[in-house]
Amino acid sequence: MENELNTGRKKPGPKPKNAIDRGRTGADLPPAMLETQQGLVSGSREEVAHSSGRAPRISMGNVKKLEIPPSLLEAGYYYRWFQNKEGRIAAAKAAYYEQVVDEQGNSFTRQSGPYSMHLMRLPQQYRDEDNALKRKRVAATLDQEASIGVNEYAPDSQGRAEGGQSAITHHSSNAL
Repeated sequence: MENELNTGRKKPGPKPKNAIDRGRTGADLPPAMLETQQGLVSGSREEVAHSSGRAPRISMGNVKKLEIPPSLLEAGYYYRWFQNKEGRIAAAKAAYYEQVVDEQGNSFTRQSGPYSMHLMRLPQQYRDEDNALKRKRVAATLDQEASIGVNEYAPDSQGRAEGGQSAITHHSSNAL
């Protein structure tokens, strides 16, 4: 009991036998919501809100803070957001990214947490070159990892060492 008072939290577990179930009775609703309107079945908060002529509710999970307005998009470019920290904008400019500007000529930015996010774009030809270099590096790494070094063993599909005898000995039995 003393622990409950100190932490402000309830102890987990089943409800006591004398606990009162305080379900929704509707007594806490404003009078306009208590009255059922024509066409409403239950008079729930959502139904009353939608019947009052308000626009449908949009979940905050569907709002995209870093969405790019279609008026700023131009064909032939790859778009990316950069944080304005630790020289990221300068590094992006060195990689031929250019800042996207709005209709008034200002850099297009959005706030995301403690940082300003800057919209930048790269001509697609440079993006394709960067991806080709990345694919070559990955292929070289995979080739290096797949090669067999001196005194290394790698079985072939039949369980034999490459170029050698079978590593698996097969026994036959005449027992029935």
